[in-house]
Formats: sequence, structure tokens, C-alpha cells
Amino acid sequence: MCLLQQEEWEAQLEILKRELQRDVIELSRRRREAAGRMGSGVESCLKDLSMSRSHFDVCITWREAKEVRDAGSLGSTLYEEERGSPGE
Repeated sequence: MCLLQQEEWEAQLEILKRELQRDVIELSRRRREAAGRMGSGVESCLKDLSMSRSHFDVCITWREAKEVRDAGSLGSTLYEEERGSPGE
């Protein structure tokens, strides 16, 4: 492999990493918005069931995942969304 070709590939890889990070952040934003709408919808249904004093909450947080190194991975640190109650 030519050194110039390697440098080009590495530059393309950096661009793809940035694009992937941007897309992951956008997906997370959309998930959070959907979670809010879902919570409101569930609470509306609870009111219909005469459970208006009930509260439904969706909590999405970030946590660092373990590093993954396999044929399909870049060996980067990954971040996962963790779902659960705020007190967990």
C-alpha cells in the first residue's frame, strides 16, 4: 500500500468518525424527544383508566461502554444509552 493512499484512507476514516458521532448524537436527541411524547401519551391513557394521579417517566442516560475490538470495530470507546429509573 502506498503511503499517500494510506494517508487518504486515514483522512476519510476521520471524516466518517465525525459523521458517525454527529449522527449518533442526533439519534439520541430524537430518542429523548420520543421518550417525552411517549410519557405524555402513557399518562393520558392512565387518566382514561381513572389513574390520573399516576406518573410515568422515561429516563435515558449515557454510560461508557467497554471497548470493543473485533473485525467490525474500530476499537473506539463506545457509548450506550442506558434506560431505567432516575434513581437507579
